[in-house]
Amino acid sequence: MHRLFVIATALLLISVYAKELVSVLWSLTVARLLGFYCKQVSFFGHTVYRNKRSDSWHTRRDKPSPLIQELTLIDLEKQVPDDIDSKDSLNSLLKALFNLCLSAGLIFWRLKSGGAERVLHSKGSLAELFLDWFAIGYTFHSLVSLGIFIYVYFVMSRRLMGHTMRAVNKLRAGYPFEDMELKPVRDLPYKNTTLVERTQYYQLYLCLLESSGRPEDMREPIGEIVQYLSGKSFIIQNMGLYCWLVYYFSRYELDPQSAGYYLGQIRAALEADGDANSKRVLAYYTFGIEQDYVRARSYWQQAMNTIDEFSLGAERELERKMLRELDEFLKKQGA
Repeated sequence: MHRLFVIATALLLISVYAKELVSVLWSLTVARLLGFYCKQVSFFGHTVYRNKRSDSWHTRRDKPSPLIQELTLIDLEKQVPDDIDSKDSLNSLLKALFNLCLSAGLIFWRLKSGGAERVLHSKGSLAELFLDWFAIGYTFHSLVSLGIFIYVYFVMSRRLMGHTMRAVNKLRAGYPFEDMELKPVRDLPYKNTTLVERTQYYQLYLCLLESSGRPEDMREPIGEIVQYLSGKSFIIQNMGLYCWLVYYFSRYELDPQSAGYYLGQIRAALEADGDANSKRVLAYYTFGIEQDYVRARSYWQQAMNTIDEFSLGAERELERKMLRELDEFLKKQGA
């Protein structure tokens, strides 16, 4: 029994990584045909990221992590379909179904070779038991992924999370913030919202507040984001939250300790990323916290060099606004 427990535990863990590797391969191949592109992949803290302008891949060292992570986005250089929500759902559904078919094949192969009896009685060679439990683990995680897809698109879509997903797709398609129904959470028709839902929504709501010049209204969303990230290890999907914290604590509420801590989680990624928003965050930190106006101007220039290639519509214009304001601050300091 002890032998069975050790093998099962090890193989369930390995199957998680195997499934994540399949997801990475999916993003690099099939998802690309659907209008997506894989921006970066992190293997236990070693990150491979794509420079989209030169279509080249580079590497960097981030904070160590026990995870394999990927970041896949809509390719804005291609024509964005009107049914962008459906496109995103289709990609997720096809990936979940592919993993399920792969699982079915693995299970059928192991059952055909007597895997059920080996697993029940913990008999057979280690190699055979390894494959049996790997098939079980991969199938389990594939079913979990399918369950998550069903929950997200048929349950969460009716909650604040669904509202956020639709707003994000509108943002990627270039819609103005005014068309995204961005309001304080209490004014939206969603009850019993979770902290996770609210923090994901706040990434968009903060854009509206920044665009309309309402920094005083940022305090509550920023406080909830701080609460959400407290004690958590960094993951790629939360990059936007960290960027907002660094920006806020470097510009509106000068807090060297907080700004420095959150920047420490993402600095390597921001330095390596050529997008305008990454350089803008670094520029504001260097200006507001380090008060190094020469380096701040250098980051500002790097951001301006790529601003015309950054995102679309409202998101690009918001970046222009923040960079224009930083330009004025720097000029006052003679930089």
